[in-house]
Amino acid sequence: MAPVFWLSDNFQGCTSLCLGTGRFLRSVLVPALVTTTDPPQVVLIQTRGRSFVDYVTKSNGTYEVDTVLENGEIQTVTYAIVGAFSLGHDKASIYEKLLPQLVNLRFLGVGVTEQGLSSAQTTVMRDLYELFCSLRDVCAPDGMISVINTDNVPNNGDTIRSHMLELASDDNDDNAMKDFLATRVVFHNC
Repeated sequence: MAPVFWLSDNFQGCTSLCLGTGRFLRSVLVPALVTTTDPPQVVLIQTRGRSFVDYVTKSNGTYEVDTVLENGEIQTVTYAIVGAFSLGHDKASIYEKLLPQLVNLRFLGVGVTEQGLSSAQTTVMRDLYELFCSLRDVCAPDGMISVINTDNVPNNGDTIRSHMLELASDDNDDNAMKDFLATRVVFHNC
């Protein structure tokens, strides 16, 4: 099977990465992230499946968001991203093609289900931890990463931080990872 990812010809690295491709993340967080960089350098990682990656590939990196206005009219806005990957179908491409380009990563959006945040042992939490382990070695030494969550779990930043620290405690390299998570990552309660 062919790799399941799409990268723009204008890809220059990435300042914003989103784990998840749900509607709320695509319609609220990504538009905010697109406005924070010039040129916008946002990449989305679909945790399961490949439908969003296929859609973005066919539309050359754009997707539409419809908003119903107060007067009942529908406003459609098109947003552009620079990359999309499928974690469930081609994890190797994330680590080979994307990770080396994340030196300037500043924002990490997390848009997973409440079930995904239910414990440190869920697949998505283990995948996020693995991503952080790689980011520790890739990101600029003075850079900070802000984790912005888009689910409905109260204190979601504290929840993710707790899960990451639990996984670091289970890891042989826990002190280095705990230090990275404490000094270089901010987990916002959103």
